[in-house]
Amino acid sequence: EEQLEVGKVLRENTVHIHTGVEEILEPYSVELESTVVDVQYVDINKVVDTLPQTRKEDGVTIIPVFEERLVLRKEIVLTQEVHLRHQTRIDTVEDEVPLRKTKVELTRDDADEPEVLPM
Repeated sequence: EEQLEVGKVLRENTVHIHTGVEEILEPYSVELESTVVDVQYVDINKVVDTLPQTRKEDGVTIIPVFEERLVLRKEIVLTQEVHLRHQTRIDTVEDEVPLRKTKVELTRDDADEPEVLPM
């Protein structure tokens, strides 16, 4: 007489999960704007009746400089002007910035090599 036995075999696996953070250098490029000011002192030495105000002429900012001088009478002498020329320039700066990303590694007891999951 033949008999058939049916049963289940439970197989247990252990899975280990390891996570970590790795840092990579990510290059970047950015344009930086700066203004260069050329300062020029211009001698005037001229007696004036009224005080000139700071003004702009052809993209140049002109700042009057005064002094009082004692003569037989008091007079205001425009001694010089400061001329400021503004130039805008754009520089490209390239560098690297570190970025971090998580890495997950699964290891099964019955596996030969760990399995690395992309994030």
